[in-house]
Amino acid sequence: MAWFERTLIPELYGEILKNIRPELKEEFEKKTLERVFQESDIYKALYFLWQAQYFDELATLVYQHFDVLDGRHYRLLRPVADILKETDPLAGTLVYRKLLESVLQKAQSKYYAYAAKDLMKCKLLKDKITDWKGHVAHDQYHESLLTQHKRKVSFWPEYTQQLQAYEKKQQKRKIDKSDSHS
Repeated sequence: MAWFERTLIPELYGEILKNIRPELKEEFEKKTLERVFQESDIYKALYFLWQAQYFDELATLVYQHFDVLDGRHYRLLRPVADILKETDPLAGTLVYRKLLESVLQKAQSKYYAYAAKDLMKCKLLKDKITDWKGHVAHDQYHESLLTQHKRKVSFWPEYTQQLQAYEKKQQKRKIDKSDSHS
């Protein structure tokens, strides 16, 4: 158990849960989550919560450590954002913001397509968010990006293209849906 507490390997956690006596399971889960929230490596904690499917706790961890998240950890943060957009749209939006800000701040034009998709996802999620919990609402955020990164001349057309492709896809779905009901 001590080794697991140090490593927080989700697969091992699953095995322990399968084999632990039922009367000990709840206490083990509780202690594990306490340990995860004390973990100094935020990415290790995020990975554990994501893989162990503790999505409410995953959102809580994002809120608690939002300021230190670094979009360069995209291999972890992108799937985390994709899960959170379904379970907690604000937390998902905040992670997408970190991903796109990382690309824009470093002017990594070869990754602008990813950043544009992330910004588009933020736009699509904005109507699902009723409480921004002190974070800047999407429209203000978008305006600040426009001001801050107006010289990223290849990013903004990429974003527009992503939006147009999404809208075209939505229109096609509507047409296909209406054809199937005919």
